[in-house]
Amino acid sequence: MTGKNLAEINGKPLVAFPIDVARAASDITRVLVTTDDDQIEAVARSYSAEIFRHPPVLSTESKPTFPVIKHVVETLISQGYNPDAVVIMRATSPLTLPEDVSAAIELLEQTGATSVISVVADETGHPIRLKLVGPELQLLPLQPGEENAPIPRQQLPIVYKRNGSLYATKTGIILTGSLFGGDPRAYIMPKERSVSINDEVDLVIATALINYLAQK
Repeated sequence: MTGKNLAEINGKPLVAFPIDVARAASDITRVLVTTDDDQIEAVARSYSAEIFRHPPVLSTESKPTFPVIKHVVETLISQGYNPDAVVIMRATSPLTLPEDVSAAIELLEQTGATSVISVVADETGHPIRLKLVGPELQLLPLQPGEENAPIPRQQLPIVYKRNGSLYATKTGIILTGSLFGGDPRAYIMPKERSVSINDEVDLVIATALINYLAQK
């Protein structure tokens, strides 16, 4: 989905959602948007975010996100600003709330974790129930254990997946080259606020959910 960070929900660009959430979270001291796009920069500035431009070496789409995060942290420290932790949010997760940010930071502080990652229960089920399809349409187990008879879903533990809403990581961990560190903890979010926008269908679903939740 080209230009998805500037796609709109009810007239509001996606990039504005995490900015507003961060500004409303009492634990956040600075709100930065890192980008190499002039349009995103203009929109972010209009919502009162600070802008951090990518260096050219980190600006290609094929580059992973973490080097950008690490570069931002290192630059901020070189400028005399050394936060205890960094919270990363994405424009493609517009249903994150300020309460989520505060709860994740509280979990980070109270547990001594290296990071807190937002997750959602994976309703597709336990990996033992997932299958591979071979070149001749053979149905093959992804994990051993269910070859002879299906295991009832109720007997399997709940599994979780990252939902992309937020990552709260201690600054020192980022400086070591890791986003998670050795002791990551889970911040569990409900499925109705775990939509990640990757295409037009996701955008329609997110819009419907935002409108539905606003009426509750």
